[in-house]
Amino acid sequence: WGYEDAEHDEVFADALLRSLAAVAELLPPTFAAYGGADPTGARNLTKRWLAAMAIPGRRADVLTKVGVDKEVAKQWGQVPLRDLVPALSHDSLLAGEHPLLALPLFVDFDGARMSLADLGHIRQQRGAIAYIPWRTSVEPLGKMPRVARLGVDDLAIVEALFGKQAVASWEEDYKKHRAKAAHMRKEVEDIDGTVATLEHEFTEVGLDPGLFLRRLPEGPRHGLVAIAIETTTEVDADDLAFAGVSLLWARRSVCDLELDLGFPAVAIVDDPDLSYDDEWSAVAEDQRFVELVALLKSMVIEMVEALCRAFETLPAPMQRNIGRVLLHTAAKRATAGKESASKRKRKRKQDRREAPAEPHLTPMIEDLPLLPVIGGPAISLARTRILLAEHKRLEAVEEAVDLAVPDPPILVVDDLTRPAIETLLATTLVDGLPRLRTIGLGARLETLRPIGTPELDAETVLIKLPFPGGEGEIGFARRREQGMRVTLGCSGRYVGEAGDENHELPIDAVLVDDALPLTIDEDGRPAVDGASKHVRGVLRRCRRVGPDLILALCTRWPALDGDDAAQAWSILLRQILLEHKRNQERRDVRERALERAMAVPGFRDIWGKRWSLEDLQRFVGTGPLEVLGKQPRELPQAQDAESLGRVILLTTELERSCLASVLPRVIDVGDRWSQLLAELDDLRRAPRIPFEIPAEVLSSTRITAAGGLEVLLWLPRHHDPRSDRSLTLAFTQNDRVIAQESVLRALPCAGVVKGALQIDAMGKLELDIKQRSGLERQLVAFYEGLVGRARSNKLSSADQDRLLLYLAHAAHHLAIAGRDGEAIRRLGKRVPRLLAKLDETVPPVLRDAAAKRGAPTPDAPPPATPRVPEVSQAAADVPQAQPTEPEVQPEIRPEQAPEPALQQAVPARPIDPEQVLIAALYEQLRWARARHGSLLDELGLAQLRIGTTPGNAIVDPGRRALVVRRDHPIVARLLAQAEGGADLDPIDLSFVVAATYTLMNIVAEAIDDDDERAFVADLAQALALAGP
Repeated sequence: WGYEDAEHDEVFADALLRSLAAVAELLPPTFAAYGGADPTGARNLTKRWLAAMAIPGRRADVLTKVGVDKEVAKQWGQVPLRDLVPALSHDSLLAGEHPLLALPLFVDFDGARMSLADLGHIRQQRGAIAYIPWRTSVEPLGKMPRVARLGVDDLAIVEALFGKQAVASWEEDYKKHRAKAAHMRKEVEDIDGTVATLEHEFTEVGLDPGLFLRRLPEGPRHGLVAIAIETTTEVDADDLAFAGVSLLWARRSVCDLELDLGFPAVAIVDDPDLSYDDEWSAVAEDQRFVELVALLKSMVIEMVEALCRAFETLPAPMQRNIGRVLLHTAAKRATAGKESASKRKRKRKQDRREAPAEPHLTPMIEDLPLLPVIGGPAISLARTRILLAEHKRLEAVEEAVDLAVPDPPILVVDDLTRPAIETLLATTLVDGLPRLRTIGLGARLETLRPIGTPELDAETVLIKLPFPGGEGEIGFARRREQGMRVTLGCSGRYVGEAGDENHELPIDAVLVDDALPLTIDEDGRPAVDGASKHVRGVLRRCRRVGPDLILALCTRWPALDGDDAAQAWSILLRQILLEHKRNQERRDVRERALERAMAVPGFRDIWGKRWSLEDLQRFVGTGPLEVLGKQPRELPQAQDAESLGRVILLTTELERSCLASVLPRVIDVGDRWSQLLAELDDLRRAPRIPFEIPAEVLSSTRITAAGGLEVLLWLPRHHDPRSDRSLTLAFTQNDRVIAQESVLRALPCAGVVKGALQIDAMGKLELDIKQRSGLERQLVAFYEGLVGRARSNKLSSADQDRLLLYLAHAAHHLAIAGRDGEAIRRLGKRVPRLLAKLDETVPPVLRDAAAKRGAPTPDAPPPATPRVPEVSQAAADVPQAQPTEPEVQPEIRPEQAPEPALQQAVPARPIDPEQVLIAALYEQLRWARARHGSLLDELGLAQLRIGTTPGNAIVDPGRRALVVRRDHPIVARLLAQAEGGADLDPIDLSFVVAATYTLMNIVAEAIDDDDERAFVADLAQALALAGP
């Protein structure tokens, strides 16, 4: 013991804490002695002591810093504060008698100092100590309760002493006080001054202020309501939706609202009993607010009633504006009660701002002269009801003119009053322009020639229909290619023509319409206003009748011949072109018209047969259509397009344009007709191949490839992929073969392809890159499926053997082409994935046999010499009593064996014959590794060595590997073949492989005789297939 330091144990911790607690008695005199000179330092010292003793975890931190064990420090840190410092107990804090509690450690909102005793007193009086964070900016807000400003440590000390539940943040209340203070700083508004100003303005324009302005009844509320209608400008419907209400509190603006008070109005209200949100920016929609809205609404209704009584004393401009508003408001109230229950439910929230529904305004305004008319004084609603009963209709115009009109009068309306009058009278106003025009033009119309019965001459039109919504007819012209012409009449007289010479269809029409807008031409005679909106509407109706005329023309088509048939066919072609140019969603009638037009057989081929567009679409599909401009002198030997499988049309320029708008490709073959005749003759003799899968196939599939191709793929059962005869895909049109091609030579496959096949100008098949890539991808996918079928072992023995030959051929040729074949590069990762599956499925003997028979493709260099694993020689004598492992260099595991087909060429170097043999054995044992997985690694059977053993077998077990005897005759013969660069004899190699698997069966209980029989059978099958 050196007695240099105390043991920092529990006794030490107790003594240290008791010493720190005793500081409580020293702090008051210290504060008194030094607080005057350095009050901040004295406060900080006291707070740091309080923080160390009171804040949870601080005592344990102090003890840990002086070397006390953490667990001991944690235990002593949890000792109740009242046991260490009784002056800081809960009861003592509330009593506030200890000198420590009187120290001015904190500050309140107004800057006054506060002690722990002050905080305890506030806790007793209010139940919680209110505080705001120290970071909060302080503003003078008038009278406020004592609120402590506490920093982070201050708050932690207070919460530790009084409890978290005894401390409440006053931040939200502070925001409310601050918002109210900001409101009180706003400018004071003078309601009495506003009333005086408005009264003066009304008096200045000759209006009684009492009709338009009212003060709120005496009481706590103070304010005004005024009718808001300008005296010089017409009001708009948007201005009538709501009344503007400004709410004040303490004569300062809080917010502006838009309320439905039943009439355009403005209001200013200062109501001390209204409640507002914390931000003083929105009113609370409570019962007091609802009562205020009801009061304002009742005052507005009283003012409107007074206006109705004094209506005829008002100036004319005010009568016009107030009359418009009264009509609009009355109509709105009349329809308000007709809302559905569901709509009223959706508006329930909005209805809180509205008083109960007031009675209809209609009785108040029934006899007021609110409706201006042409050439006379305004009339009342009561008068219009009588006129409507007598004449069954009411006419109206939008512009007033100085013209005497006999009964019935013509109303002058606008966008605001028209719907209001129609609602109040439950009728639809009729356009009064025709009668007004007739009255205005008078005798001038009589000088024009009569138009007679509005009918089209049957000699000038192919087909005609009644004019829609009018008196007249419309049809297709018989001898004109395009353009719309409409003959117009008014009041039985010819008044002019309208039309569109650029319209695609030749439409003629005649129409008598008394509503046509007329003007005076250069000669002073009445004439139709061709630029008017009404005439544009007539032309628009003519265009919309086009599809109906097309349907009627299609119905009449079989009866047409000669020039009529030619004209009708031209119209149908133009309609088809028009619809395809629009390329937009069609109405039902337009869609039906297009379908009927495309079903009309108007095209003619070189053999004289008629075709419709529908027929041509079905026949050529997505392929090209060949056309000629004139009949050739010499025809193909085929009798028709069906027997040839190829249609050639005789077309005009219009027909070619129509075909090009519908079909994917139209080719003019007129400049190479002689060459085309030879091609067609070859095509006539070409075999027909139906689009179906033959019976004798190993496997087949039906797919849709990219580029609009339909494809059938199959492997013929009796084809030998080792033969020189290659399989091809037959590309057909209408079941006739137009080309045969092997799309991917590495993957032999037969099949039929049809669809959007392109023929170049020389009659040769052209596959675009999208189509070719799609076929290549489908071939790879087909072979991936074949691998799965081979692995399933569900095929017959003969089919399984044949399928393995196909897969062996693919494995070899795909690996060769993979180096720089363009198609293989397009396939990307699909080829390595397929090669990996083939490598696991095809026996090595079959791959080797395919490699011997095959040769590199002309566009690919010879394959690089496969890189063999590096294996050192085995050289260890094994005692008979207990076989031991010979000394060898690190061996090769199966997963280290490279994939020869995918390896890049490596620099030439001497090849170790033992490495070659080991690599060949690994290849042959792929089946065992695939079947048994990690079992071979666990039992040490996955490694092979060449060495010496005391036994006579070809293969003996070693400590961590199987040892192939170097001196066995078969092994020695194989090594000699490898050293001489010759291929390993497959029979000798199969003996070594079989012996190896037999040894695996002996050593591993998990490998049984059934496994060995399956392995040997697979090996024998591969040898048989690989033979000549």
